[in-house]
Amino acid sequence: MLNVSLNVHNLLGFATVGGVIWYLVDRFILHPWIWNFIGKIILWKWDAKTKQELDHVNNKVPKFIGKIVYHGVQETFWYYYFAIYFTEWMDKWNWAVYTLPQKNEGPEYEAIVPLYLMYFSFTIFSFLKDIAKIKHLDFAQFMFQLHHVLAISLTYGSLCTGFWRAGFLTTFTHQPADVILYACKIYHSKFDLGSGNKYGVVVTVGVLNFGWFYSRLYLYGILVFSLCVMIKDNFVSAETFNLMGILLLIGSILMYVLQVIWQGAILKYAVSKVVTGNLKVDDPWHNQKKKEFKKEN
Repeated sequence: MLNVSLNVHNLLGFATVGGVIWYLVDRFILHPWIWNFIGKIILWKWDAKTKQELDHVNNKVPKFIGKIVYHGVQETFWYYYFAIYFTEWMDKWNWAVYTLPQKNEGPEYEAIVPLYLMYFSFTIFSFLKDIAKIKHLDFAQFMFQLHHVLAISLTYGSLCTGFWRAGFLTTFTHQPADVILYACKIYHSKFDLGSGNKYGVVVTVGVLNFGWFYSRLYLYGILVFSLCVMIKDNFVSAETFNLMGILLLIGSILMYVLQVIWQGAILKYAVSKVVTGNLKVDDPWHNQKKKEFKKEN
């Protein structure tokens, strides 16, 4: 077990410092040196010249690799340091009882706090990284920033109020979809640069749609519904029902709405490719650079 002396009072400070350090290490060391080198091996592209090639090799693919590593490592830590030791979460149809607020003490709480620090630092890192690259705030970017704000607020609020089991389930059900998403994006980059084939694109889009639906809509949907039931059933209990519980529930519902919107975009993208037969990869949400290229040309 990880043994770190932390509590709700100093978690925000430690996570902020951790997020800033994570951002600096990623930007100046990991992205330009490690992820970039691995990306060139995956793409087998050592002499990028055009703007499109440079964008994939130096920006997109290194970022995707970093995301896969970060999400994959976190999911592994959640599994090996918490999930296999405290197994009540495995009965998803009992999540309305499982997610009842807990006391901030005991072996389960001690095990989850350092993992919360890790994830909290990551949410701040992700927020800083997206803020740094924004040149204009369109609707898509607004949704991404809303997602970051919700993630930071829900992470901190759930630990402070004893709803950390719900926080664990939220993180644990979200991470697999992120790994699938960025793995698919790497293959799409290969296809854009002339590698891979159309059948690979079809498979990755299908896998992404299934993975996103199962992780973000089905499992997380069960969790959000369970939280609604938990709040309703304990409405009169001062110990389990309070203003913060309601706010966390509202935040969770908003988070779920974002997942539904993004699932719709992913599904629309997949259907359009099958119907039109045009398998050229286009990210409907992360298209700032494409717009800039068009303006320049």
